Amino acid sequence: MESGQEGQQLQLRNLTDQDLIASEHFWTEELGFDMARNHMRRWHLVDPEGFFGIFLGDTLIATGAAVKQTSELFFIGSIGVRESHRGKGLCRQIINRLFERCPEGTFALFAVPECIQMYRKLGFEIVDNGTAYVYGGRAATLPSDNIKSAFRFEVVDSNKPELVRRLIEYDARLHGFERPIGTTLIDDDDGSTVVCSMEGSIVGFVRIASSKRDGGAFIGPLYADYSEVAYLLLEDILVRNRAQAEISVSIFVSSRGGFLAEKLKLELRDDYPKCCTNPDRIPTMEVDKIFAFDSTDFAIC
Repeated sequence: MESGQEGQQLQLRNLTDQDLIASEHFWTEELGFDMARNHMRRWHLVDPEGFFGIFLGDTLIATGAAVKQTSELFFIGSIGVRESHRGKGLCRQIINRLFERCPEGTFALFAVPECIQMYRKLGFEIVDNGTAYVYGGRAATLPSDNIKSAFRFEVVDSNKPELVRRLIEYDARLHGFERPIGTTLIDDDDGSTVVCSMEGSIVGFVRIASSKRDGGAFIGPLYADYSEVAYLLLEDILVRNRAQAEISVSIFVSSRGGFLAEKLKLELRDDYPKCCTNPDRIPTMEVDKIFAFDSTDFAIC
């Protein structure tokens, strides 16, 4: 790679567990993006070979990841370059390295709008109805504690193996493939996942985690069979975590989920179109049941 300051060579390599600390600092403090507290770590546990960084000596200059969803499907996230090194092709170098993981594979990402032209040149196409809308801020209204519903709401944990099994099956049916949600949604010391059931069948679930920026509520994913269930799930998890929700709420909604953010009167901050290589190879998903995404990184939905 090209030389950096004082003749130092830029090095592109996998991120280690220790590097994740620098990567999280890079994104939250230098690039100004908020994220859930254990966001990078839980996805790094799933696919550590998919995380890369470019270093100048010991300094992290750029990052990028492609987390394996299936043997031929990868989701790209956390593509970012330090401002002092932008315009030097480092982003392309990282993406080309990610493509090397599976040259014939399918790669998807949520694109920052100003980078769409670059992604198109790299073979990505915009996916219809796949935009993530980023909302956040102080919620102007929060639900009361006296929610009454015919549905059953239950927190999932590893001590409830039958509920975990049914949740994995529900998630797989929506995505068209089984995801490692035990690692990404359940076995995490930050946050919790709530399942909604009706007559013994799961009809939706939602996760909450802590914002690295201020300790507020990071909501997502939120999947549900009906919009009514989606809203009840949001109410339930906010009531269970009211102190956290009173600090701030962040949520990345689909076009179906916009009403959830509007109910809380959150601020629309960004919108990121989903882009894919080989979009015809994406598994068939029940996209009408996706109200909020896990994040705009690493998860196909």
